[in-house]
Amino acid sequence: MAATFYCLDRQEEAENCWLKAIKTRPQYLEAAEHLVGLLYKKKSLDAVEVISFIQKALRLPTNTSRVLGDFSSGFQTNEPTSLALSLLRENSSQSGFGSSGYAIPGNENGRILALVHAKGTMLYSLKDIAGASEAFEEAVLISTGRRTTSIHNLVRQIQQVIAPNSGCQNASGSTSPTRPLLLPPEKARRTAKLVFSGSGDLPGLRFVTEGGPKKAAVQTTSNSLLSLAKIFQDAMSSGSSASELSQKPAGVGDILSLYYLSLSLQESPSTANNVGILLASIQQPAAVSSPQTLTAHPVIPGIVPGSGLALALAYYKYGLTLDPKHVHLHTNLGSLLKDIGQLDLAIQMYEQAVQCDGNFDIALTNLANAVKDRGRVNDAITYYKRAVRANPAFAEAVCGLSTALNSPGVDYALKLRSWSKRPWEGSRLLRLVERATRASMRRWYCDKYVYKADGTSEYKRPLLPAGLSVPSTPTVLPFHTFTCPLTAKDIRMISQRNAFRISSSTLRSAWLPNSVYPPPSPPSPHLNVGYVSSDFNNHPLAHLMQSVFGFHDRARVKAFCYATTASDKSVHRLQIEREAPVFRDASSWTADRLVEQIVQDGIHILVNLNGYTRGARNEIFAARPAPIQMSFMGFAGTLGAEWCDYLLADATAIPPETLRPWRGNLSVTDVFEDETEESEGDWIYSENIIFCRDTFFCCDHAQSSDPNEHKVSWEDEQRRRWRMRKELFPRLPDDAIILGNFNQLYKACHTCSPTVLRDFPRITMLTFVPKAILWLLRFPELGETNLKRTAKAWAGDEVADRIIFTDVAPKNQHISRARVCDLFLDTPECNAHTTAADILWSSTPLLTLPRYPYKMCSRMAASILKGALPDGPEGMQAAKDLIAGSEEEYEQFAIKLANGLSHHVGHGGYGEGKGRLAELRKLLWDSKWSCALFDTRRWVADLERAYAEAWRRWVAGEGGDIHL
Repeated sequence: MAATFYCLDRQEEAENCWLKAIKTRPQYLEAAEHLVGLLYKKKSLDAVEVISFIQKALRLPTNTSRVLGDFSSGFQTNEPTSLALSLLRENSSQSGFGSSGYAIPGNENGRILALVHAKGTMLYSLKDIAGASEAFEEAVLISTGRRTTSIHNLVRQIQQVIAPNSGCQNASGSTSPTRPLLLPPEKARRTAKLVFSGSGDLPGLRFVTEGGPKKAAVQTTSNSLLSLAKIFQDAMSSGSSASELSQKPAGVGDILSLYYLSLSLQESPSTANNVGILLASIQQPAAVSSPQTLTAHPVIPGIVPGSGLALALAYYKYGLTLDPKHVHLHTNLGSLLKDIGQLDLAIQMYEQAVQCDGNFDIALTNLANAVKDRGRVNDAITYYKRAVRANPAFAEAVCGLSTALNSPGVDYALKLRSWSKRPWEGSRLLRLVERATRASMRRWYCDKYVYKADGTSEYKRPLLPAGLSVPSTPTVLPFHTFTCPLTAKDIRMISQRNAFRISSSTLRSAWLPNSVYPPPSPPSPHLNVGYVSSDFNNHPLAHLMQSVFGFHDRARVKAFCYATTASDKSVHRLQIEREAPVFRDASSWTADRLVEQIVQDGIHILVNLNGYTRGARNEIFAARPAPIQMSFMGFAGTLGAEWCDYLLADATAIPPETLRPWRGNLSVTDVFEDETEESEGDWIYSENIIFCRDTFFCCDHAQSSDPNEHKVSWEDEQRRRWRMRKELFPRLPDDAIILGNFNQLYKACHTCSPTVLRDFPRITMLTFVPKAILWLLRFPELGETNLKRTAKAWAGDEVADRIIFTDVAPKNQHISRARVCDLFLDTPECNAHTTAADILWSSTPLLTLPRYPYKMCSRMAASILKGALPDGPEGMQAAKDLIAGSEEEYEQFAIKLANGLSHHVGHGGYGEGKGRLAELRKLLWDSKWSCALFDTRRWVADLERAYAEAWRRWVAGEGGDIHL
């Protein structure tokens, strides 16, 4: 009846019917759910009274039962305990009856739990903090099956099972540890399994139906713990005594215990954020060496490893892996970094927070405070204004704006004179001229198209000082750094020196006009994006990107391809010429003609697909013919150039900690504030980064493969693979394991001193895998003799004889036969790039080692591999099995995977693999047509989003990295 009234929108009558049903049968929890749902928002106090009535009516008496408060006269019952006892006698044979402490079956425990949690939430919104705390505590006790009589006892149980010394006493004589138990996220996530006997299953939810109901109940329990901990945390911060645990104020250790349990039941960025806030408040010891708390997170100056601050940092970063756009995590991480003096890193975090939510007043104000501390008063004023617009009542933003508006200006002429005679004077002046050129183009655009001012005047080009000479070419070129074990500073200085040479030479060219190049008109409706490359031929870049230019949504992006080399008539060149909306053969053009054409085409964004590789025309970019210029796919590293605004990457290929601390790349004043020329840190990227949501790597295998490939079954694939194995290696035993590497041998020979055995797929590991061979390519042919000779010297004839070389095959054959390999061993110094994509397309597992945080070329295979794996736990575990963290792990992983593989020839006549490697191959096969790596259209759509955001920011005068 009530449901019928509700459907007819006769809510008052529905409410009365449900009330009558509950008074008659309090154990009818479905009616209670409907009624509470009806009352929740507008009559929350009435909803609380309904739940309290049900609790009182159904509660089973225990020696430790807490006395419930009085309820309104409309809900009086005569003998609720008698009703509960009667129900218990009638239903005691039902599974789990009464296990919640209420006279209901065990499979209903999730329902009573949800009602009590809802009661706590409503009481909290009504500012009844003590009542909310009691309700959340009751919800947790229901889920734990009344194994403890109070939250106080549960906290002590948690501390006893996770404490290194559970019996230690504090000053007050309790059994609580002397210091709060500081656990890193990976250990906190095991709390439930430690407290609840290995499985982590909550005793009170044992009888709840598996699937959705149990998942919801576990989530509700986690949220109750989170709410309870937050109440205690707020009370502790405010000095309030309203919140108590068994009549004692909750300490940091008690609150952390609740958070740990909550996090172990349900991973939550909000929980990670709250734990981070709490840990950041703990005073740092001089040193922490307990194995319970040490983690492998990178050390930041000002943070003691294993301390509360170090773990707060770990929780903030962990939370961001769960939700990369969690504005509070970015903001609080920024505040932590600012507090320890890492101002530039703090600014990066605040900028990311503002990207997540451009109206979050706290993040905007914190960012304004931080940039003001850096002397960027004008930027601070901008952020303060945005914060005040978002929340005019936010006093800190209003006061900050007032202070900033009254700040004295910066004497830039004095700063400019202070550069004199400094080692970096020339490079800083060059950067200043290039930044001013870019700013002038934007000013021209805004005057003409935004402010509608007179657009006929030209904007003069800033000139280089006459005494500034062109730097000489470095002996070591940027491409050489891929295979040389250099420091971050060495690598970035090599790239920067090349960039300076290109810039200073180009900016003195006679063909440059006296004014900056005119900006393009606004997109109408699409952005014009230019792609400049010498590799629009039979080249790996064309193999990977040949479909991209035609895949662009013409309503969003119009692609212009500028080929700087003549056509080789290959199918790749012909496809690009045919599918690109505009294709220009600029192979015979001078630099000034190409620049003028780019300007005439109205290019908004110009993409450098060469970087520092053979055939590059970087002088085109140094002339700055387009408002926004970026680089990707052609060169795996920093260009170190003012004429490159963005790199396309992901957090695996370019970890955020490797970015230049000073992220200001837009305004002229940033050049005066950036003091990083002489810094020794491991930062390397001066460009802003576009962080892709998946791998940044693009490939075309799904389009260029045989059209029937999609129809091949797993059984057919295994049969095809075994046949190819027999054709390639006819004398190889069935039980042999094929380890392989198809990289050019320069990636081996250049990385090793004095021999290849130190680095390139560890030949010595063949000693530990007696059934394995190592399959390499004659790439080049001279490498075979040297490698064989070295292998004999280091590992003996028997191992050297198990190194087998084959000739390089045509592209399609190469990709096809890659499936014969059981495990591809990547080169750590310079990873496989295109080869990695080829290998993974064949579903062959790839083992890699991202050796350096700061070398993109040594991290690309990890990025590509993650892109080939499915989302979710299976993909994450596979990544852990195939991405090593050290040289030792690399060798251990390879030996374990290889020795764990066996082949069994069944009735089908082909060898079926058994072991983890076989499982990984099947996983890659299953995700082949759905993973991010091979979804070129998705990659193009994401790229178009990045282009649109970069253009929006340029027009608005906003800088910073972009997170897709």
